[in-house]
Amino acid sequence: MIENMLKFKGENDFERISDEFRIDIVDIGPKLASRMLQFNENNRTLKRRKIGEYYRDMINERWHTNTGESIKFDTTGNLRDGQNRLYAVIKANVTLPFLVVRGMCPSSFMVLDTGARRSALDVLHIDGHDNCSALAGASRKFKLYSKSGGKNLSGSFYVPSNEDILDFVNNNPQIEESVKFAKKHCNKFGKKYIGYSTLAFLHFVFSKKSRQSASLFFEALEAGYNVNSYSGSILARCIPEQLTTLATLRNRLLEQGTEKGFFKDVFCITIIMKCWNWFRVGKPMSTLRLGKKEMTSFPVIK
Repeated sequence: MIENMLKFKGENDFERISDEFRIDIVDIGPKLASRMLQFNENNRTLKRRKIGEYYRDMINERWHTNTGESIKFDTTGNLRDGQNRLYAVIKANVTLPFLVVRGMCPSSFMVLDTGARRSALDVLHIDGHDNCSALAGASRKFKLYSKSGGKNLSGSFYVPSNEDILDFVNNNPQIEESVKFAKKHCNKFGKKYIGYSTLAFLHFVFSKKSRQSASLFFEALEAGYNVNSYSGSILARCIPEQLTTLATLRNRLLEQGTEKGFFKDVFCITIIMKCWNWFRVGKPMSTLRLGKKEMTSFPVIK
């Protein structure tokens, strides 16, 4: 197979656009690497540590070409995979042979390195979305929540793929609005004690009942943490019973601290859902306790 591949010796011989799928061996030096990187639209965030590893292997003559890894271009000539290797070539100022794949279907990037390297965050970033870390986390939580029938985040052992996450985001633009809301209105208490992805997930779920109430619930929860003239106007929109419930929730979250983890997330979601239900009906909650059922299953959203 290798013997039948065309090998380009000169950097000026390479054309990145191909109407058909093809694999070649190409000698890539700093000049050609720079040319290729000019067509690096919407690729993943650079991994500086990985570039450093590649750089050290290259300058110490430990770089291996025959690992199966390749530089990939789609049918439009856009660089889809290999940016870290190309940056390492420039940094090391070396010329090395690489497998180069051209003519890939633009949609195929979604399954490149699935599970090992390319994450849902990467896929969303490549597709042109913002706030990709929170967006990926919130979307994954909702997919798991939906799969379990709203009971938990186990999803009956279902694991959403990168394609599942991307399809969900593109078909549910409201999830992006929930992420933007969390970033804008919950950037102190909410960020520290709940987390953006969980906030956005819950705002999205609650918005299915009432977007206005969902926004007020989280804005007032945040406002009570640091009362000023603006937050005072937010709190004034709540009745006293709702403020009591929010204060109880806020105190419980403060008690839990900033520790992260799956079980902390699940507990956090459970108590917020319970307080949301009380907030919605205007009941004051002065003590927050979970029943036996609530210890194993999320409350039904009202």
